[in-house]
Amino acid sequence: MRWFALALLLTACASSGPTASAPAEAANDVSTGGEVRIIHPQAGANLYAEVMHVSGTALAVSNERFVLRLVGPDSAVISSHIVEAQQDGRWQVELLHGYSGEPIEVVIEALPVGAANQQLYDVVTVMMAGIQHRPASPKGGIHYPVPEEPVGGEAIVVNGAFSALPDSVFWLALIAADGRLLDERQVKLHNPYHVDLMPWSAELATSGYAGPAEVRAFVRAADGTAWRALDSVAIVIAQEAG
Repeated sequence: MRWFALALLLTACASSGPTASAPAEAANDVSTGGEVRIIHPQAGANLYAEVMHVSGTALAVSNERFVLRLVGPDSAVISSHIVEAQQDGRWQVELLHGYSGEPIEVVIEALPVGAANQQLYDVVTVMMAGIQHRPASPKGGIHYPVPEEPVGGEAIVVNGAFSALPDSVFWLALIAADGRLLDERQVKLHNPYHVDLMPWSAELATSGYAGPAEVRAFVRAADGTAWRALDSVAIVIAQEAG
């Protein structure tokens, strides 16, 4: 596959054995020589592809280079890679990590090159497993708000996770009890390999409405009409939050 071929160009160096890792705490001060942020994947992602796409930003990093590594259980380094930031401060890599086992928790760490104190720039925790361990229907959907829980304010936060959506795009709608559309938003997932279960978050405006309502997630057909329901949650919108 094309993404697999691209991954071979950026194959991470596999660790020959367990290596002590730094504590899972982010730090950004003068001793680290700049700031690095991991934007993708987001914390809580479930990754099944043979390749991991990691991207973010880097500011004032020494020699515009830093180390990105994957640390599994018992502080074992699964792979390590030196990343060079672009002139605009962005960076991205595709890591052929070589892990194909059962689901494990993995910490993605960004740290200075040759840092004696192993101080971290940033960390993100994800779940990783071989593609053979991916459920036939990964458990995705709307995780918050939960059914019948009162929410309120000018906007409500909605979050969840989805996998294998057409073009990695779906829509969220907030519907009043009388069927009136209060708000609708398009949500774009960052899911370059399609098979991963990626978290998402969005806001829906309540438009001054209070009472029973429904949050719907769905995909659209090419003609723009609603095509397939993904999930829905019945909620109660209060006049004020909390």
